[in-house]
Amino acid sequence: MKEILAKNLLILASAGSGKTYQLGNRVIGKIGKEGVEPERIVALTFTRKAAGEFADSVLTKLAKGSLDPREAKSVCKDIGATVDLPAVLEKVIRALPQIQFTTLDGFFSRIVRGFQYELGLTGGTFDLLEGEQLKTAQEKILQGVLRDGFGQRQEFFYAFRKASLGQGQQGVQRSLEEFIETWHGIWKSGSGKNAFGNSRVFVDLPQIEDWFDQKDGLIADLRDESRGKTWEAMLDNFRDHVVGKSLVMNTFGKRLLDVLDEPGPVEVKDGRKMLTISLEVWEIWQQLFRLAIRCELSSAVCKTEAIGELMEQVDREHREQLRKRGLLSFDDVKILLGEWSQSEDARLRRELIDYRLDGRYDHWLLDEFQDTSRAEWHGLEPLIDEAVADPEGSFFVVGDRKQGIFAWRGGDVSLFDDVLRQYEGGIKIEPMDVSWRSCPAVLELVNAVCGNLGLIKDLFGRAVSEKWQWKDHESAKPEVSGEAKVVEVSKDEEEEALLLELRRLGIGQKELSCGVLVRKGDQVKKYAELLRGEGFDVIEAGQRTPGSDHAVGVVIKHLIEWIANPANNYSREVLAMSPV
Repeated sequence: MKEILAKNLLILASAGSGKTYQLGNRVIGKIGKEGVEPERIVALTFTRKAAGEFADSVLTKLAKGSLDPREAKSVCKDIGATVDLPAVLEKVIRALPQIQFTTLDGFFSRIVRGFQYELGLTGGTFDLLEGEQLKTAQEKILQGVLRDGFGQRQEFFYAFRKASLGQGQQGVQRSLEEFIETWHGIWKSGSGKNAFGNSRVFVDLPQIEDWFDQKDGLIADLRDESRGKTWEAMLDNFRDHVVGKSLVMNTFGKRLLDVLDEPGPVEVKDGRKMLTISLEVWEIWQQLFRLAIRCELSSAVCKTEAIGELMEQVDREHREQLRKRGLLSFDDVKILLGEWSQSEDARLRRELIDYRLDGRYDHWLLDEFQDTSRAEWHGLEPLIDEAVADPEGSFFVVGDRKQGIFAWRGGDVSLFDDVLRQYEGGIKIEPMDVSWRSCPAVLELVNAVCGNLGLIKDLFGRAVSEKWQWKDHESAKPEVSGEAKVVEVSKDEEEEALLLELRRLGIGQKELSCGVLVRKGDQVKKYAELLRGEGFDVIEAGQRTPGSDHAVGVVIKHLIEWIANPANNYSREVLAMSPV
């Protein structure tokens, strides 16, 4: 890549295109060619594993280049400059304790620990919670919130009653934990109350009651049995529709919706014939559809604002209780670092931190940018702004919109567009569309699906298709053979189809490995046991409990329990039924 050392660079890197390789080139080039001190570089990603792989790739590349002239020549060619790799390796090793090749959570946590008073955390030390420890603390806080909400805090109860569409008190209480887990996560991602409904954005929305007051007259004006059954059936669907529920649409109704913005008269296909709808009648259809749409929008805004009111109370209570106990979650850390955009006092406090950090770090590298949340970006934004504007600083970001699969935990692919607007003219863009991982057959299928604008429009609408950016992927190994296909089977046939395909490929017979991806974590165990039962060697990803979900593990567990306590009759009976 010719521009790998450009001051500010955004790389749109497809899967398998070598982004980790280019990240390593960037670091080595900054140190070797531009003379940057390693400890002034910050490289951030999302997992400890990815951070470790990145550090390993830099050190391995430097070590090989220091020992092998051919490797050194290759590295220097990638960077576009002759670099003294042994000297760079020595610099990096000496600076290892200060180098920031870490996760976003880890970096933010170090900042909060180092600047807790500037961030308003008074009262001594605090502990960072994660995993089961955090879950337990949150459950205790939620129980307190529930007591207050259904007791003294009537506004809390009222807000949730609105948000949950009138469930009874017991039903509300049962569903609250699941409800909060979802919506509080969105709140903590950096959305804030203004993102929940915000009726000021929408102009002249009708009242929900307008649907019941006006629909019957419009439907009566459209009744015409001579138009056919599908016409009347769609009107019946409108008659039975209740705001807040999905409107049932037959094929005719979907075709009407497709041309809703067109002026009358219009022609719409109905079965094998074309119906011509006059201007006068078409305007009534438009009124009916738009009334339903706007009333649904009004209902959605009302419910979402109510959820925002609830989350504001939950979040305030959550943070107050954690801080009273000297506890913080990683989400709280991100919010603290992003509070500079919420108030003047927070901005001034953040400036004290940024002044010191700007003097320590000049060069920023962000990996997997498509998984970055707004809360995380707000936490980094002042530091990135300074690096982009500073002649001695730099900003490097790599990601791929198509791989943005972590919206559920706050990942926001629209940040790509925000960054390009914010630094317009000050950041270069480089695509990486050549894959070193996939064979041509696989990429042909990817291109056929993701490059099909007609399909994108049908699935997600015209607005998405117009914004969809796509360039066909190529394989760096065109000579490699392979196969890609889509097999459609019923749910009952999934297991048999998988076994047939594995046997056809020769998995277990040839020197081949095969990955099987499933949609949900609980399916891992199901398919692993299926494949083991059919004689395949299986290594599972994720966590297992071998003492309860594997036959041999269960026997060993009960053997140990029986040895520890021979009076344990249950374990003795389990052992008696086993080969042991």
